[in-house]
Amino acid sequence: MSTSTLPSATPPTVPQERRPIPRWRALGAGVLGWAFLGICLGTAIGISEALGRLFGWGRLAEVLLQAVLMTALVVPGIGLLRRRLDHRRLEGLGLSRSAARPLVLGVAVAAFTGLLVWAPAAMAGWIRVEELDVGVFLGFVLLNGVVLALYEALPEELSLRGYAWTNLRDGWGMS
Repeated sequence: MSTSTLPSATPPTVPQERRPIPRWRALGAGVLGWAFLGICLGTAIGISEALGRLFGWGRLAEVLLQAVLMTALVVPGIGLLRRRLDHRRLEGLGLSRSAARPLVLGVAVAAFTGLLVWAPAAMAGWIRVEELDVGVFLGFVLLNGVVLALYEALPEELSLRGYAWTNLRDGWGMS
């Protein structure tokens, strides 16, 4: 048997390209992505509150569990929807060097806008900081960053922009 007739050990890769899909299917996928996010949100809150009551956890533990559950439910769920309904994979979820610049820009914008709000309020005497524990403050900022990333940013971006709006764009031909 010649080598040209042997099956290939690795399947050929087909580049994922944006293909138009029927509008009704795009609308259904858009609604499904939005609904899936809401279902995951309700599930994460319900499980976290139930476990919090059962084990007597404080609010902090519940919020951390909600954040972890949101990402743990949404990321594989949207990946499954993408593979099953669209026959495409999720790409671009890893960290890359190209993410550093937007991340630094986002932190800078947040710091600048925070300064724009807090500085005038402090100068007007509305806010007074008598003592600042830098360790506690940095812990607060880090914890909130993790919770916001896992509870809001990643799940919402993936299910809405990454899935729902991508399908709507592909169905209506908008770029």
